[in-house]
Amino acid sequence: MNPILAIGQILVSIALMAAILLQARGVGLSGTFGGDSAVYRSRRGIEHSCSSSSASRHSPSPRPRRRADPRPPPHCADLRSVAIVTTRDRAVIGALAVLLLAISAAIAAPAFSRRTGPSPSPVESASPLSAVRAYREGILSRPTSINPLTASTQADRDIVALVFSGLTRLGPEGSVVPDLAERWSTDEAGSSWVFSIRPDAVWQDGVAVTSDDVVFTIQTLQDPEYAGPTAESWAEVAVSALDARTVQFDLKTPVAGFLNATTQPLLPAHILAGVPASALADDPFSRSPIGSGPFRLVSWDDLEADLEPAFPDATPVPAGSPAAPSAGPKRVQPYLVKVELHFYSDPAQLADDFRKGNLEAAVGLPPSMANDILASPGSRLVRYPRSTFTGIVLNLRISHRELRDVRVRRS
Repeated sequence: MNPILAIGQILVSIALMAAILLQARGVGLSGTFGGDSAVYRSRRGIEHSCSSSSASRHSPSPRPRRRADPRPPPHCADLRSVAIVTTRDRAVIGALAVLLLAISAAIAAPAFSRRTGPSPSPVESASPLSAVRAYREGILSRPTSINPLTASTQADRDIVALVFSGLTRLGPEGSVVPDLAERWSTDEAGSSWVFSIRPDAVWQDGVAVTSDDVVFTIQTLQDPEYAGPTAESWAEVAVSALDARTVQFDLKTPVAGFLNATTQPLLPAHILAGVPASALADDPFSRSPIGSGPFRLVSWDDLEADLEPAFPDATPVPAGSPAAPSAGPKRVQPYLVKVELHFYSDPAQLADDFRKGNLEAAVGLPPSMANDILASPGSRLVRYPRSTFTGIVLNLRISHRELRDVRVRRS
C-alpha cells in the first residue's frame, strides 16, 4: 500500500475520533465540553454557563441594551434534563477511540513493513586495504639481479627482501622469529638444529616449499663456483632433509649467531636445480623471480619496480614471537596493496622528489641531505639496526713509510 494513502487513513481516523470526542456542530471549537452549541456538555461546563448568564443579567450596563429575557436559559432550568457526559459515556468513547486507532494501525502497517520479496544482495564493503594507495620509496641505487645469492646492490637486496623469505626472519629489537619454519629445536651444545617447515608454505607459483629447497640453497652457497659474500657463513655446515618438511643442520663448530644465518632467503629447487651456481646471475630467473615472500615482482626496470601482495587471501598476523617457539605464525599478509620502488643515481633528485611529495620514503641519502629534509613539515628520520660487519685492515707493507714508525702503529 502507498505510504501516503496509509498516512491519510490515519489522519482521517484521528479526525473521526476528534469529532466523537468534541461533537462539534457548526461553531467549531464552541462545541467543546461546556460550549453553548454542544450536544454533550459536562456538568462543570453547564454550571459555568448558568453562572455567567446570571451574572450578565444582574450586572449594571453602562449603556442601554435590549431587554433581557428574565427566563433562565433552558439548560440552566434543570440540570437533570440536560444530557450529561457520564463516566460510562467516556468509557464508550474511549473504547471506540482505541478501536479506531487499532484499525488505523492495521491498515497502515503493511505500508511500512519490510517487503517479503527477494532483496538485492548487499554490496560488500571494500577492504580497508583497497583504499590504501601505493607505498612509494626512492632508493639511491639501481637493480641488476633479483636473486638472493647474486644480489649486489641496495636495490637488489631491497627487492629480494620483499619477494623471497627464509626459514626465519628478523623481528623486533633484533630477535629472530619464524618465517617459512613453524618451529625449531637445538641440542644443548648448539651444534645440531632441526627446523620444521610450515605446511602452508608455498612458492608463488603454487608449489610447496620443502626441505629439498633448503638443501639446494645451502649446497649452492657451498658450491666452489659460487663467490658470493655469504658463502663463508655456510662453509662448515652440513644440511640434510629428514623428510619433506623437516631439515637438519649440523655445525662443525657451534656458532652463537647461527639462528640469524637462517634468515637466508631460499631458492626454489624445482626451478633452479639444473642451473650452475656461476650462471645464476644471468639466468632468466633473476629477471622474473619466483619467491616465497609476501610480495611478488610484477615488473621492473632501471627506474622502477612494482610489487603487489603474493598471497592476498592470507590473514594478517602480528609480528613477533618467542625466539624458540613451539609453533610459528601462519602466512603473513602485507598491509600494503602495492609497493613502488623508484631508483635514483642522483641524491639531489631523490631529495627533491621526496620534498614534492612524490615519495613516502627516501633511502640512502647523505646525512647532510637527510638533515635538510627533516626541516620539511611531516618528515621524520627512521633509524633501524642492520647486521652489517665492517672491518678495517691496515696495509703494513714496508713500502708505506708512515707505518714504519712504531708510534704510529701503536696509535
